[in-house]
Amino acid sequence: MPTVMITGANRGLGLEFVRQYLNDDWRVIATCRRPEQADELQVIKANNTGKIEIYPLEVTDNDAIDELAEQLEGIAIDIFIQNAGIDMDDGFRQTDFEERLRIFRINALSVLKMAEAFIDHIAASEQKKLVYISSLKASTTVSAGHTGGGQYCYRASKAAGNSIIKALSFDLAAQGVTTAAISPGWVRTDMGGPHAPLTPEVSVTRVRRVIDDLSIDYSGGFFNQDGEPNPW
Repeated sequence: MPTVMITGANRGLGLEFVRQYLNDDWRVIATCRRPEQADELQVIKANNTGKIEIYPLEVTDNDAIDELAEQLEGIAIDIFIQNAGIDMDDGFRQTDFEERLRIFRINALSVLKMAEAFIDHIAASEQKKLVYISSLKASTTVSAGHTGGGQYCYRASKAAGNSIIKALSFDLAAQGVTTAAISPGWVRTDMGGPHAPLTPEVSVTRVRRVIDDLSIDYSGGFFNQDGEPNPW
């Protein structure tokens, strides 16, 4: 049974990744900040005894990440999906350094820290894939049809996450690990809002196809949910 680890698994895309991988008989390791408040995730666990484990994790907490990696020592993780993220409407003249740095810690720096902590788990697996759920707003040439400004730190943090994924593709190549940043599209979640054209089911189904098709030859790429390369 292959294993997938998903961060930010308590809602939206993360929750849908959990559902779909369980339906395909994967072992799922799910993390979120407060599992005791993740009602839907707990229901899924109750209905899939023995196939899913849920762990509390704050992706900006160095010690917590290292402790979880140690707790999961010896477990090979075929696909690691760094899905945890935050979106804030940080408009012009709204900059607060501490709050904006929090966006970078969650959306970008956690990508690197999680890779550092779980590289041995990923490299020990059959598939060896590290996936970052990015956004078209990370692209400086295309921004999901939105040509205005705003969301400065969200855009910049996602671009930074992409850059980390690209750099990791070189540093992890010797271990056979494939990395990729994938934009899920504009999805009808708490983050995407009620007017988004894609449902989580459709988006995750498409993203999973892209993940399935990933190979070391395309490591470090930035793709959309249909598998086409995105401009940086």
